[in-house]
Amino acid sequence: MNVRFALCTTLVAGSLALLTAWQRPAAGTLTASPPQGVAADGNYSSTDPDGIYQKALEAALQHAQAAVAQGAGQQLADAMFNWSVFSVTGTRGGITGRHDITVTIHVAK
Repeated sequence: MNVRFALCTTLVAGSLALLTAWQRPAAGTLTASPPQGVAADGNYSSTDPDGIYQKALEAALQHAQAAVAQGAGQQLADAMFNWSVFSVTGTRGGITGRHDITVTIHVAK
């Protein structure tokens, strides 16, 4: 049990160090263009200024869903895609008291 706790603590500390080192993209923007010839594949991200992970994730998924639904220039009502969380970053503290979170997902059709 102590080994698990130590491992989890180390992983959390490492994740927090990475979070502070990365710069965050603008709120709710597509962070990478889809690769040529593959509609909607790529990374999509969204930022929640209140630091709520679920809101940022849902917004990123909505961006991806809209891109997939557009397909190759046509609207698809029943679009489906596979996704995974690519990164989670955020900012906390400072004189302004920021505590935002950015979730980036990777989409592969």
